Amino acid sequence: MKKSLICSSFVLKIIAIVTMTLDHIGVYLTQFPSYSSTFTVGYIFRIIGRIAFPLFAFMLVEGALHTKNWKRYLSRLLSLMVLVLVAQIVLDYGFHYKINQGNIFIDLSLGLIMIVCFENKKKIVKLLGILPILYGFISLLCYYLEYKHLVSNLQILWFPYFIRCQYYFLSIFLILAIYLCYKLLPRLYKMYGLNPDLNADTLKYRVQLNLLASLCLLFFACVGIVLDHFSLACWSTDIQSYMILAIAPIMLYNGRRGYNSKWFKICTYLYYPVHLVIIAAIFFVIL
Repeated sequence: MKKSLICSSFVLKIIAIVTMTLDHIGVYLTQFPSYSSTFTVGYIFRIIGRIAFPLFAFMLVEGALHTKNWKRYLSRLLSLMVLVLVAQIVLDYGFHYKINQGNIFIDLSLGLIMIVCFENKKKIVKLLGILPILYGFISLLCYYLEYKHLVSNLQILWFPYFIRCQYYFLSIFLILAIYLCYKLLPRLYKMYGLNPDLNADTLKYRVQLNLLASLCLLFFACVGIVLDHFSLACWSTDIQSYMILAIAPIMLYNGRRGYNSKWFKICTYLYYPVHLVIIAAIFFVIL
């Protein structure tokens, strides 16, 4: 029945990679004057790029709940986190080139750790799942102190930008919200006397999961707009609210893995640092 939904995990990853690439190209294109067509194209690329992280968050939850070896999964994320971290430190201290944004693999690694802790049967381990949430709040607090002018000319050296979550609390809470959707739906089924295990592989169940995850995106977009109205937002709301575009591919997700060869897995993990270097090198020459 789920064949009527056309997006497998493979398709979602391709969409996330393509939109992420457009977003990173857009970062450089928007450095041109705002009245130029180049800036306009860059801004459109950045809007399209808002699709990427919600898909990565969604697939992280899927992977965390279905992986047979979460330690291997986490080791891959941590390896890339360290790679990006070293690159940021070299650029900052070696070439005095500040990127001024966190490390996305910190967000993803903490999200995975949080889910693994909450899935553990021991209460003490479950409580440890709160630590990634606190980490996101600390990242957010540092952002406000430095960039919202609560303390003028402050640089928080003990918690520099390159060890913070890239999306502050947004990434951790989005991952948490999607994870809770996967916990909520079976409970709702049981409340109505239905067996979730017997329905888990049906089209209806998959669509309901997709819908709950999509509602999470809509909620976070609305929260961002409200926070921005009161000058409390920690991200550019006019761009970030376009995360709701990710609802379309999520609603078409069929719960299947799809193409998943070893070379594709390797390329998926290596693509992030490699494409950043290539894009940066191209625009270094152009700009």
